[in-house]
Amino acid sequence: MITENDVLNSVPAVGFVRSYIDYGMRQTTAPAAYHLAVALSILSTTCPPSYQSPFVGGTAVNLYVLLAGRSGLERKSTALRIGHDLLFHAAPHRIGDQIGSAEGLIDSLAQDGRNRQIISFSEFGKFLASAQRGYFETVKTALTDLWDSRPVQRTLAGNNVIRIEEPRLSCMAACAIPYLEKHTLLEDWTGGFMGRWALMYAKEERSVAYPIADNAGRQDLIDRLADLDAIESHGICRGLTDEAMEYWELWYEKYCSPNVVEDTNVAGLRARLPPIAQKASMLYAWELGIGSGQDDWLMNTELVHFGCLFAQLHLQSSQALASKIAATPDARLRRQVLDVFEKQNKGCNLSLGDVIKGCKLSKRKTTEILDGLVEEGTLRLNMINGKNFYMYGTYDVEDEPTYVRLHRG
Repeated sequence: MITENDVLNSVPAVGFVRSYIDYGMRQTTAPAAYHLAVALSILSTTCPPSYQSPFVGGTAVNLYVLLAGRSGLERKSTALRIGHDLLFHAAPHRIGDQIGSAEGLIDSLAQDGRNRQIISFSEFGKFLASAQRGYFETVKTALTDLWDSRPVQRTLAGNNVIRIEEPRLSCMAACAIPYLEKHTLLEDWTGGFMGRWALMYAKEERSVAYPIADNAGRQDLIDRLADLDAIESHGICRGLTDEAMEYWELWYEKYCSPNVVEDTNVAGLRARLPPIAQKASMLYAWELGIGSGQDDWLMNTELVHFGCLFAQLHLQSSQALASKIAATPDARLRRQVLDVFEKQNKGCNLSLGDVIKGCKLSKRKTTEILDGLVEEGTLRLNMINGKNFYMYGTYDVEDEPTYVRLHRG
């Protein structure tokens, strides 16, 4: 899990992104990682479709970011709202409509001047739940395709075709960990839909009993967004300087090459690190005036460095979250049962009825999972007064509960 110091050391000391993070941290105690993700996401909507990295033949700078944290804490929605408010006052036409269907999403992007926009999901867990039931599955597919910024189209009645040559959709979403645990599997993160989101998983570190909005610098941020959004022509990124290329190759070998020894739970995420790093590098270039100028340019080491650091924050967040995301539906049920034990004191014995009551599963399924956990040694089966009890965790003999020591056969 990433800390605020990690974030503050991972961004340029000057520029829109740093100013935005400082502003956001004055408004709320939401983690700095959330403000970084939102800053880059709203910044991406100000970039013309022609602004892209030469990486892999052309990589657009649209960005999907996901703020993950504990349920009811971390002020995830507040962090989204701060960015949404600034963009609304700077460039309201860049804020997309709430998604009702895949067709509606494409129609919205097809409107004049709306091919680049951002959509905000303050309750992303509800979207995931609906998609799991099948209702939003086509929307997930459309969002997956739009991350790549390739031409999209749909056919209307009478064979009329709506086509968008250069869609540039960015998304920012907030989701509590329990929803991610319940509605996603590891395979969703290593490829497909969830694998395209830059994840920021953090905990609240600061505490303020009575926070008061501090609007110092707010108008400057709005003005900067408006100025960047008004830019229509710009220089072209022709690649990396020699020093930047050397840095990139060393970074790629360390974090992304097939030779990296890695837990298979997050190995698939590494394929997405280079495009995320390139997107962030280009966005830093845009806001610092390098990419948004009129002359062609080369990406320097500093830009590559900060882009790579953003990708590393994503990887660090993903590694921390991987321990909470089940690999299979059965593994999810297994974790649901273990959660019942983890909420109790160490060495506590629970009956079958206690476990069923806590995990809300059927007796048959609960018994099946408990048998497996006992077989693998995760739980220990104790006979107390002729009745089976299950215990999770280990303890020294001298710490063994008295009733277990007296009744253990």
